[in-house]
Amino acid sequence: MTDSHDIASMLTGLLRESHGVNFDALPALLARHAAAAGLGRVRILLADLQEDVLREVTGRGLDAGAGGVEMRIEGTLAGRAYQGVRAVASPDGRQHWLPILDGTERLGVLGFEADPSPRPPSQDEPPGNEGPGRPPPSQDEHSPGGRPPDERTPEERTPEERTPDERTPDDGTAHEHTTDACTDDAMRSLASAAGLMVASKRSNSDSHARLTRVRLMNVVAEMQWRLMPPRFFADDRVRISAALEPAYRIAGDAFDYALADGVAHLSLFDAMGHDTSAGLTASLAMAASRNSRRQAGALTEVSHTVDEVLGKEFHHDRYATGVLADLDLRTGQLTWINRGHLPPVVIRGGRWTAVLECPPSHPMGTGLGLPVTVCHEQLEPGDRLVMYTDGITEARDSEGREFGQGQFLDYLVRHHADDLPVAETLRRLIHAVLRHHEGRLDDDATVLICEWHGPSRAGAER
Repeated sequence: MTDSHDIASMLTGLLRESHGVNFDALPALLARHAAAAGLGRVRILLADLQEDVLREVTGRGLDAGAGGVEMRIEGTLAGRAYQGVRAVASPDGRQHWLPILDGTERLGVLGFEADPSPRPPSQDEPPGNEGPGRPPPSQDEHSPGGRPPDERTPEERTPEERTPDERTPDDGTAHEHTTDACTDDAMRSLASAAGLMVASKRSNSDSHARLTRVRLMNVVAEMQWRLMPPRFFADDRVRISAALEPAYRIAGDAFDYALADGVAHLSLFDAMGHDTSAGLTASLAMAASRNSRRQAGALTEVSHTVDEVLGKEFHHDRYATGVLADLDLRTGQLTWINRGHLPPVVIRGGRWTAVLECPPSHPMGTGLGLPVTVCHEQLEPGDRLVMYTDGITEARDSEGREFGQGQFLDYLVRHHADDLPVAETLRRLIHAVLRHHEGRLDDDATVLICEWHGPSRAGAER
């Protein structure tokens, strides 16, 4: 049985050794220290960029995943742990899956198995996934398979997709706490350590990049994903989540956020065009806004800087629309400007939506010299601010019908009522948009959601 001394020794050893290893060496490092602490067999599985599958890190091959398993996020125990950001165990208590996080960003799951001996494939390991390698990335855009959750029967839906009245003791939720407290603490500690190590090693690892891609990526996407911040962030006052598709062939969309001195800075850009130049325009707009913001520029000054930089670089032949906003996390006061973009929306009380109207100025890069209006809105604790690009609402199905703003907002409201993490709601939203457009988008589709929880206790005391 694992005790507190085992946990301390495991974490101390991991921290000491982690400084001198690369991403490919993590599976062996974690396995060795987990075994020494009596935790049995351990496996790291990381989510792909579009959050469809979980892929095992084995430390072998060009993607550090040769010979590893691949599991769907929908319909597996490992996927439940990832979707719900919680520990899940198999009915017999021999398998445990815990989420791997970088802060609040979901990276994958850590699996534990009491008996390391060979066994037949389980529901999480369908035959054929244990082979020596995976097929090479496809150039076809992904289209999630299967029917959407609302078209399946309760028995066909995963536990997280069912309503509370539809859930049963056999859903897997009844098996969340089947170990002693010390072993449970050891597994959670190892999962936390795994998150820190994956996050610190992935930035300089081509193996990680290959493992988390299931198809080829264009040059713009390669650039944008490196420049944009993590898709998820949270603390005691705010939760920020973002999604962008098509993940492997981005054109001109970009999102950005940062926190400083109790203020969350939020921005969304949509550059003209669907080519590499559009990606360069969006990247330059994001860099210019950061540069001005970090020199203490106000919103209007930041947008003027972006306008000037783009105009000078592209001679007014390229431009970007956008929304730039500041949210005071101590008071909930939202300040924003609109540079020719779709207005943001607030979801209040989990069911009411309001469009935040603000007179738009000219797109950045055109240099038209129109006035820029600064608008204000008082948010309430629990409000969700939604910023998005037209690729979300203008996605069309085979009959030419748009996904539409109404369906978009209705989807967010309905899934808010399901009490899902915002990151999981966005994952399902993007998949719904892709299904509507039969797996292919003609334009970038980006969503950024900022949920204000209210002032923290520490902030209220200052």
